Amino acid sequence: MIASLSGTVESSGQNSIVVTIGGIGLLVHATSRTAHEATVGDAISLVTYLAVREDALDLYGFIDTRDKEMFLLLLTLPGVGPKTALDLLSRATVDVIVEAVHEENPEHLTRMAGIGKKSAEKIVLGLKDKINSVSTTQPSTHRRTDTDVVEAIMALGYSAHEARTASRAVPTDVTDIGERVKKALKHINTQ
Repeated sequence: MIASLSGTVESSGQNSIVVTIGGIGLLVHATSRTAHEATVGDAISLVTYLAVREDALDLYGFIDTRDKEMFLLLLTLPGVGPKTALDLLSRATVDVIVEAVHEENPEHLTRMAGIGKKSAEKIVLGLKDKINSVSTTQPSTHRRTDTDVVEAIMALGYSAHEARTASRAVPTDVTDIGERVKKALKHINTQ
């Protein structure tokens, strides 16, 4: 099992990156956030999950160990494979998923991640008893602020994807919600 890797980013796509290690380029499936943060030519370290199938070996990589922990939890749900779990983590942060589960609020997950109501209910119900077993997945105050920022931007008519992308672009040292919304909107308008 490949638990982690470190190398140089050779290329980056929407949901994958190629990491060169000792002259070998490894294709690593990644969340859109990880792929976006990967800059060609920079060094990168990822925690990984190797999915072994009869016809393929697929490597999934995460910058944040919390993303990998949630990925593994999502894989325990019926009908959720690695690609589905990765897609969900591209749409919603770990904190959004944890918040929806803790509040038993699938609508929050539907609104923030843009997934269907039945899928959100399945995730919230399926993770209800499992999520408490992972100590590092407790929601942080900063991420709650980000949720508020995303919801505020969506209320102005922007898509969930635009709102999440803009909220991630705001520096973490800006803690006031109003200021975070202003900076996120500025980011949207400069795109």
